[in-house]
Amino acid sequence: MIYTNNYHSPLGEILLAADDEGLTGLWFKENQKHLGLGLSE
Repeated sequence: MIYTNNYHSPLGEILLAADDEGLTGLWFKENQKHLGLGLSE
């Protein structure tokens, strides 16, 4: 299972993705061409 969370950092909004073993993805939400690429709906 993939878990996602939005995080507001000083650098801007970040989308984090993780599974039971750890972090699997991190995307800055602004101007991101491949936001969430590889995440299933």
